[in-house]
Amino acid sequence: MGNMRIQSAARVGGPYGVLISDITPKRDDNGNIILKWSDSDRSAYADRSLKNEVIGDMNPDFLGSVSTGLTWKNLSFRMALDMRFGGKVAVYGNRYGTAYGWTESSLKFRDEAHGGMTWTSQYLNADGSQSGSYGVTYHDGMIPQGIFASGLKLQV
Repeated sequence: MGNMRIQSAARVGGPYGVLISDITPKRDDNGNIILKWSDSDRSAYADRSLKNEVIGDMNPDFLGSVSTGLTWKNLSFRMALDMRFGGKVAVYGNRYGTAYGWTESSLKFRDEAHGGMTWTSQYLNADGSQSGSYGVTYHDGMIPQGIFASGLKLQV
């Protein structure tokens, strides 16, 4: 259990090369994603399951190879093509690129043009005074799909 994120592994009775991850969202008995609240960020996000789960298989459905050759007088030409169909690939560069905002997919909810909702900050400091962001309008809002764990008390 723990902190592997994604890896290729062999499991007893299964194929070599299944992709296993512990970052799939935690779900309740009804399949709802469980959200976690961050007081410091004042935001909700999907909690991680931290269970090692199979998320794919890197083994291809089909592998093939074709080769041919042509010889004329003292000149030879050979060509080979290899092909692979199916199988998943774990692209670590994409994972980090998305986390740091370098990929197109990381634009989601960044602004109105990319699906972000407009909202105006109502955040107060711990003493009840207006925070520096109070009254500022942002365009990067989103409503995460999921539920909070039973008994969770939010300080919004």
